Amino acid sequence: MTGSVPACLLIAAAFAACLLLAAGCASSPANAPAQRDIPRLTSRAERGDGAAAYALYQYYEYTAHDVPAAARWLRRACEMGEPRARERQDWQAEYRTQSSF
Repeated sequence: MTGSVPACLLIAAAFAACLLLAAGCASSPANAPAQRDIPRLTSRAERGDGAAAYALYQYYEYTAHDVPAAARWLRRACEMGEPRARERQDWQAEYRTQSSF
C-alpha cells in the first residue's frame, strides 16, 4: 500500500500542472500591470497601442476583477491587432463552447 502513495502524489501533481497550464498561466496576475501604470497604459491604448490595451485587459481581469472593463480592453486590443488578445479571445470562445456540453 505504501508504494501507491508516491504514484498518487505524482498523478495529483501532474493534474494540478495541467490545470494551471489550461488556466492560462502566461496571463497570470504576476504579469498584470500595477495600478500606478494604469493612466500611462490608458493613454497609450487610447492612441492605438494594442499591447497597452492588452495590459489593461490583464489589469482589469486579474487585479481589479472588473469583468466588464476587462472585456472592453480585450475587445479593443483585438481590434488593434494585438495577437495575444486574439489568442485569448479565441481560447475563451473555445472554453465557452466546450463547457456548454
